[in-house]
Amino acid sequence: MQELEKYLEEIAEWLQEAFSICVVGEEGLVLACKTREGGENAELTSAVLTDVMRSISRIVNEVRKGRLVDNLLSTADAHFLTKQLDDEGRVFLAIGVPRGANLGAVRYVSKVYANKLKAALPEA
Repeated sequence: MQELEKYLEEIAEWLQEAFSICVVGEEGLVLACKTREGGENAELTSAVLTDVMRSISRIVNEVRKGRLVDNLLSTADAHFLTKQLDDEGRVFLAIGVPRGANLGAVRYVSKVYANKLKAALPEA
């Protein structure tokens, strides 16, 4: 877990505006999380995003347009980017940023760290 947390700290350095950076497991449980002001509901958000990821994965499988890479959920105040960390879609990275944040940077950093985070996951 220390390695996961180390990587989340590094991501937080890249994405200063991120209020929530979490690695979320299959049952919606947070495996590691870095929050700042605005990320107080990270645990609840991660649980809800688990259901969103499951639904989107089912849709992607139905339309047969390839494997789910990431998903962007936007609200009036924030964006939440989720990126699968395993092939089965059981674990994902969730990054919350305020509206107006650089989404290209968020997506880039999630791509750069995906394999590092996957390698740092505890064995099932």
